[in-house]
Amino acid sequence: MLSPKLFVSIASYLPAAVLISVAFAGMSIDSLVKTDLLTNLKEKAFTIDTVIGAAFYLISVAVSVSYSKILYLIRNKNLNFDQQGKFLLIIQVFFLFTSNMIYKPTKRTYYILKTIAYMHFSLVLTLLLALNFGLTFVMGLLAFPMTFIECESGNKTKQRLILLISNPFVAIFCATSIVEDKWNWKIFNIMNSSWENLGCWTWPIVCCSWLTSWILLVIASSYTPKKEVKEKKE
Repeated sequence: MLSPKLFVSIASYLPAAVLISVAFAGMSIDSLVKTDLLTNLKEKAFTIDTVIGAAFYLISVAVSVSYSKILYLIRNKNLNFDQQGKFLLIIQVFFLFTSNMIYKPTKRTYYILKTIAYMHFSLVLTLLLALNFGLTFVMGLLAFPMTFIECESGNKTKQRLILLISNPFVAIFCATSIVEDKWNWKIFNIMNSSWENLGCWTWPIVCCSWLTSWILLVIASSYTPKKEVKEKKE
């Protein structure tokens, strides 16, 4: 795109990624409004819900950063590349379907977690726009199903399916397998080894941005709206 003979202006491709970033920012603002924190920010800013949201955010970042160590531990179990890739995907599916046993958020905490998740991802995409357009655009497209998370509908199966296809490792595995026309189980080891040996930032960016937001949304999806019981009038 920067070749003198085949130069493509940044204005012709950058808006596409900007729109995706803005979409996540819009979803964050929408969730923030629904938290009802803006009505009385001084009194509601430091409640148990906001503290829980901040705590889960820090935990999600810590877990995401540790994924390089997880792959290192898997390699020490004498598993081949294919088995390591399968094991990593199994971890994602296991966490997705057992997260409701960890914590069930209240309605306000649910929206706070969504606010943090979407804003975190939007800020990362915005920062990456000028540095690596390709990575930003692909991440935004593959993660876009996360914007359809809405537990108010009560359809847990639909929410888990959306979260499954928007998981960074599942999405990257499916995308690369389709492009290469074969099961690409080695992609995670390639990404991690590129970071460790060549200093390629794709692995830490995917983990610390996309995975962090995904973990927050998985925890938020454990929210179950209370059904209103209508009294029958005689």
